[in-house]
Amino acid sequence: MTQRFVIVGLTSILATSALFASKPSAPTEIVIDADAPVDAVIESIPAQLMVSTGLVDRLTLNTEFVDKQGIKPAPIAGKANLNFWGRKEIEGKNRPLDYAIKGQKEKGRAFWFLNVPQPKYDGSIGPWAIPYDQVTVQISSPKGTEQSHDFPYFGDLSNGSVTGHKDPSFGTAVTFGVERDLPYPLASAATGAAIAAAYGGTLSGEAWDQPVGFGITRPVRLMTLERPFILGPFAFTKIAVRTRSARDAAGSGEAIAESADPEDVDPQEIIVTGVGKKAKNPAFTFAIGRSTLNQCASITYDKVARKIILRCRTG
Repeated sequence: MTQRFVIVGLTSILATSALFASKPSAPTEIVIDADAPVDAVIESIPAQLMVSTGLVDRLTLNTEFVDKQGIKPAPIAGKANLNFWGRKEIEGKNRPLDYAIKGQKEKGRAFWFLNVPQPKYDGSIGPWAIPYDQVTVQISSPKGTEQSHDFPYFGDLSNGSVTGHKDPSFGTAVTFGVERDLPYPLASAATGAAIAAAYGGTLSGEAWDQPVGFGITRPVRLMTLERPFILGPFAFTKIAVRTRSARDAAGSGEAIAESADPEDVDPQEIIVTGVGKKAKNPAFTFAIGRSTLNQCASITYDKVARKIILRCRTG
């Protein structure tokens, strides 16, 4: 049996039984440095983990750590597929095991993926898998001028840390990835088209390959807005938008107008959009990376109140 580890847009979803889900053992809070490893104990072995808030919440191990410690996949349901927006990309392994984060013990399930760039340190872990009711990720020292912005907290251990944004004409899933190096916020083709229609967006320039995780890249183009797209404390006028393609659900969406300047038109866009395959149902996703989140002091994931709280400077 294979566990399917699916990334829908930039939200990670693990389609596995509720049998493997877990909850914090007591009301607790932990503060983690976004740029420092998290101390952990995995099967009585000291380890250091990277915090992941924008992709995969499940405990994901570095294969070097797995090999060194002799960790073997489960004899039953020990395989794992990593899918990106409905397209199978990577095969991996998994097994149930015990781990602890700063004394808080948890029974969970670890995953590792072969022949792909590995997470930093001994692995990575996200808020739902960290066994505390409140997980605060500290990005910078607070200045005392930050304002709090609350977002609903969706998902659980098996489908990642995600919120949602509801605009008058569209809605989209949103992730805040402190570990994600995104020069611009990243929108799926459908979300990009919806934002373009609402805020006067046009595409310009050539496409570039944007890493979306585990060594996988997808082509995107730069969209400029006539009016800023406001999301909490952020005001976006430039967004990277996934180019239209039938390759996966994130490439399915309506066309976006080109810039009026002929020098800004990407001649390759005709090739990208001229795909003969049937388009998949569109995925509405919007990912915010570290370059944007640097204006914030911290992000708190409150599993009890089901809130994500950003504390950010205005402007």
